[in-house]
Amino acid sequence: MQAVRSVLSQYATFSGRARRSEFWWFGLFYLLVTWGLFIVAALLGAGAMALDDTLGTAVLVVALIVAIVVMIGLIVPSLAVQVRRLHDTGRSGWWLLLSFVPFGGIVVFVFTLLDSQPDNQYGPSPKYPGGLPGFGGGYPSPYPPQPYPAQQPGYGQPGYGQPGYGQPGYGQPGYGQPGYGQPGYGQQPPPSSYGQQPPQNPLPPQ
Repeated sequence: MQAVRSVLSQYATFSGRARRSEFWWFGLFYLLVTWGLFIVAALLGAGAMALDDTLGTAVLVVALIVAIVVMIGLIVPSLAVQVRRLHDTGRSGWWLLLSFVPFGGIVVFVFTLLDSQPDNQYGPSPKYPGGLPGFGGGYPSPYPPQPYPAQQPGYGQPGYGQPGYGQPGYGQPGYGQPGYGQPGYGQQPPPSSYGQQPPQNPLPPQ
């Protein structure tokens, strides 16, 4: 119904574009309405003729007139949506004249099967409105945006609960912090006996 409303609201609009779904859903609606009206007219006429021939003929004629009027009324929007469908594939609406050439209708039928093009001279793409930059006008990015954390551990950055490159970890000596076997800030290193003479007794032996 959305496609039908769109086509009927642009009753005689031959400018712009129409995507495949709009064109083919309205085509299905056109077939159901026109053939349905003719079938209903035939059934009403046959039922009325069973009662009275004159009444049956009158009912059949009225039903056929209603069906023909509706069919003629839908011809203009049908042609308009076909032209807009050709515009959506990047082709002029004059290609529709091929339908009057033998086997030309097959070519037009193939054109209506093609996918929507990006924004062209006939307007923005109805299938991909507001395409993201870098992927062509009218085409969105095939990759949805992914949420990235504010900071990820990399080279030289600490991860969650892990020491980074060149940074002190648990139990490791760092800048200005005492480590295993090293003096802390403001402490004197222990005396070393390397290269020193042992202490002598200053008192003479008795």
